[in-house]
This record gives sequence, C-alpha cells and structure tokens, in this order.
Amino acid sequence: MRGWRDWCWRGAPYVLLAAGAAVRVEQYAARRSLWVDEALLSWSIVHRNYAGLTHPLAYKQGAPIGFLFLERTAVVALGNNELVLRLVPLIAGLASLLLTWQLARPLFDRAAALVAVALVAASPSLIYYSNEVKQYSSDVALTLLVVWVARPLFGDPSKRRVVVASIVAAATVWLSYPAVVAVAAVVLVLLVRAVVEERWTDVRLTIAAAIPAAASVTAAWAVSLRRLSGEAFFKTFWAAGFPPRHAGVVDAARWVGRAIDAVMADPVGLRFTVLGALMAGVGLTVVARRSRPFGALPAVIVVMVVGGALARVYPLQGRLALFLVPLVALALAATTDVGGRVGAAFAILVLVLAGHPVRVAANAVWHPVQVAETRPVLEYLAAHRAPGDRIYLHYASGAAFGYYGPKLHLTADGIVDVAAPPCPPLATAFRGATRVWLFVGYHPSAAPPNEDAIFTSRFATVGHPIDVVRAKGAFAVLYDLAEPLDPDGTSALAPPGGRCLRIDPVPPDPAG
Repeated sequence: MRGWRDWCWRGAPYVLLAAGAAVRVEQYAARRSLWVDEALLSWSIVHRNYAGLTHPLAYKQGAPIGFLFLERTAVVALGNNELVLRLVPLIAGLASLLLTWQLARPLFDRAAALVAVALVAASPSLIYYSNEVKQYSSDVALTLLVVWVARPLFGDPSKRRVVVASIVAAATVWLSYPAVVAVAAVVLVLLVRAVVEERWTDVRLTIAAAIPAAASVTAAWAVSLRRLSGEAFFKTFWAAGFPPRHAGVVDAARWVGRAIDAVMADPVGLRFTVLGALMAGVGLTVVARRSRPFGALPAVIVVMVVGGALARVYPLQGRLALFLVPLVALALAATTDVGGRVGAAFAILVLVLAGHPVRVAANAVWHPVQVAETRPVLEYLAAHRAPGDRIYLHYASGAAFGYYGPKLHLTADGIVDVAAPPCPPLATAFRGATRVWLFVGYHPSAAPPNEDAIFTSRFATVGHPIDVVRAKGAFAVLYDLAEPLDPDGTSALAPPGGRCLRIDPVPPDPAG
C-alpha cells in the first residue's frame, strides 16, 4: 500500500500537467471561429511579409514584432487557418504549465508545488488565451522563462549560464512586452544583492549581461513601442489601466486597490477577490523570505507592474495582466507551505478560492469556449447564396468577414452602419437587387442590447425573411425584396439617439 501511495505521489505532477495540457489541446482542437480581435490581428499576419509587420498594423492593432514573426512563420510553413494561427499561443500555454512546475518544485514542498501547478492548469484565463491569436499566452510563458533562466544566477553561476540568460533576456523583449518587466526585475534584484554583499565583480558581470537586453529594448522601442505608446487609440483603450491623471497620493492608492481587485477577478478568475489579494500578498512575502534573494523576484515583478501603471507606462488591467496569473498561483501555493495549523487553514482557503475557476475550467471541458461562430454562418451563406444575392455586413462584423469571406469566395456589397440622419432609405441602397443577406458576426459592448432586433426589423421593411442561420454570437438572414414583411414599418425599431441605418460602401483596403 505504501508503495502505491508513493507511486501516486510521484505521478501526481504528471497527472496535473497532462490534465492541463489536455484541456488546452481540447479547446484548440474545437477550432472555434476567429472572433473580431483575432481576425483584426490575423489580417496583418496573413497578408503582410516580415518587413510589413514592422510597420503600423492594420485595424490599429499592436503586438510584439517577435510574436508577429513567429505567427507569420507558422502561416508560411503550415497554411492559413485557425489551428495554425493559434499554434504559437498553444505552445506557449503548454510551456507555461511545465515552467510553473519547474519554478514551484525547488521553492516549495511537493504538496504546495502541486497546488501551484493545479491552479495554473485549471485557470480559465490561461486556458482561453492558450487558444487566442494574441500575444498574451506568450507573455505568460516568456515571463516564467525569464524567471526560470535567472534562477541559477542567484547561486554561483558559470559564464555559460550568464551568457544563456543574457541571450534569453535579449530575445524575449522582442517577443513580449511584459518580459521587459521580468528582465528588469531580475537585473534589479541581482544588482541589489551584489551591492549589499559588496560583490563588485558580480555588479560588473550583471551590468555586462544586461547590455544586450537593454539594447534590444531600445531597438524595440524605436521600431514599434514608441509608435504604440503614442497612438491615440491605444491611449483610449488602455485608459482604464492607469490611474486618473494628476491623482493625489490617496486617490492613487485607492486606484491601486481597485485595480488589484479587478485583476483578481479578471484574469486571475477569483470570486473572492479581496481574500485572494490578501493571501497573494502573504504568499509573495513567504516566497521572498524563504528563498532569498531569488524568491523576491515575483514580488518585485508585481511591484514594478503596479509602479509602471502609476507612471502610466504599462496598463494594469484584464488580459494585459495575464502574465501575473502564474505568479499569483505561486503566491497562493506558498501560503499552504508554512506548516502547522496556519498552513492547513491557508490550504482550506486556497481550496475555497480555487472552487470557482475550477468549475469554469471543468465546464469548458464539456462545453468548449465559443465567442462568435462566424465561420459556420458564412459557410452556410456561401452554400445557399444564389447568383445576384447581395451581402451586407453589420458595421462591427467586417473583420470576421474579411478573414473568412475570401476563403469562401464571398464579397460584401456594403456595410450597415448606425449613423446620424439623414440616411437614404434602405430600398434606395438595395435598388436592383432581388435578395439580400444581412450578416452579423460581432456585438460591441457599447451596442444596445436589442441591436439585432433593430437591424432585422429595419430590413423587414424592405424584404421578407426567407432563410436564417444562427450560431453562437453570429447569424445571417436572407431577405426576399419582392414582398416586404413590414412595408409600413409599424414594427420597425429605431436605433437609440434618433439615429438611423445607413448603407456605406466597403472600404477598398481592409486597413481602411
């Protein structure tokens, strides 16, 4: 019996790693449609060469150049589809599992290390972004890689290890923006330790090893980061991740509290956010005290991220903070490793905190995540479209159509937008057509909840719906213009604010 227990104990990490990998691969194999954010970024990846990816991306998108190059390489080598586009994020998600175990194993006893791996394996956000054509999964893996590669530097490293760490640091800053924070934290902790211990040779060695990374950051700033930081769109998009301008000390402190609470909810995924934040703080302290000075790295990274947000350098919000999730997992696991009744109490609290994300992850196993299933809708449209049919796109659905339309040999005839009056009658825009399709593939968060009904009811004033196809977050309706369903418009809904529907031409360039 003892041998069986020992075998199970030794095999537990592999079971957790395999389970975490399996749910990520399952989501990947489900091949959900690209939703708007993915489609927007994918246009540049698919249609531009490597040199083109160093210029401002279409649709006001932004991503590290190294990540874009990896994505482009995958598309060139393997083809253009969802599975290829999501291959880099998937590999990064799988690597994050293994790196978490490699970091937790020497820091904690086996039980606490298993807790850290379990929290990362079951994280809904980490599972989701392992299958998203965005750089956030890579941010997680590369942050963990920097910390893992840095660990030997806190002992008595060989020159070979120093060179390897320097190369990794210089490379990762091209692949991930948060990796810059991790590299800076490593350099800072190493320098502080060397100065405190008066190890001046180590000071010089650390500075020399940091020069390639500093050069890479400078080059990356000149090539892309400077442009992104000055882009008005990104300033607006990132606004919630920064405190109000000219905030005083008290207001800034309150903002930090709210921001941390929000990060604990998303992307960490906790329901009891205040408890999670307090326990993570305790755990960061435990790690820092237990494994000095290396153990201070997670806390230093967190402090630098908060400081960067206060300085309006890097936003602290949502998916942009995804790379902090494994650090929070390590911190929560550390609280269970303090021993005695206190450790047992913390373990119970960690179980309580983990309940919600584990339930969400388990639900994803049985019901793979879907956002906007535009591909099956457009496949149906392509199969049932008759010669002469026109296709009109909802104003926020052009990105998905721009990706899937050419694959299915579909061409849009116009964009249906919500605009201030005057708007020409829909019948005028449809003149000469006998049947028209309305395609809706995305619902902006600012849109009214009844926007679908507004669009379909307005189209019913000029045509009769004779076919409809629906999927998660997307649909298409075919209207026969010979016999309008509601010619008098008695049931038509009006857009809010006195606005109306206007048919705009399709931009000749998707970037437009």
